[in-house]
Amino acid sequence: MHDVFRSIVISRLLYCSPAWSGFCLAAHHTKLEAFLRRCRRLGYCSDDIPTLTEMFEEADDKRFSRIVANNNHVLQQ
Repeated sequence: MHDVFRSIVISRLLYCSPAWSGFCLAAHHTKLEAFLRRCRRLGYCSDDIPTLTEMFEEADDKRFSRIVANNNHVLQQ
């Protein structure tokens, strides 16, 4: 169940998160964090899943490092 949760729910939360996570209000973050806490409590996911903010930051960092590493990217000078 943990693998299914990670592959479906977490991937849906992180899909394009570098683009939309900055526009989320604090209320949205609170609701999403409450959802993840509830899933942990019910046993749908393991306890080692990071917080939503940590996942968003990691996705942003990965996206930025891919841009920096790609010399043919549009944002490269």
